[in-house]
Amino acid sequence: MIILSDARKLKSQIIKSGYSISGFASQIGVSPATLSFMFNKNAAISPRTAKLIVDELGANFNDYFQILDKEETICNNN
Repeated sequence: MIILSDARKLKSQIIKSGYSISGFASQIGVSPATLSFMFNKNAAISPRTAKLIVDELGANFNDYFQILDKEETICNNN
């Protein structure tokens, strides 16, 4: 499972790159709701979407995302 590790940092970088959140979503080919859900609900994100985000920003995956295994997910939900 992939989750956003630093929402504030990612939002800031998107804005510094000249995009609104919805404009950025359009640029990478995902719905604005996908990014909104990721930012506001700290929801899991697909590997494809995470890759689209970091590729467009020229960033490193680990700058914004982390991969949790099943055990970490279970522990965090308790």
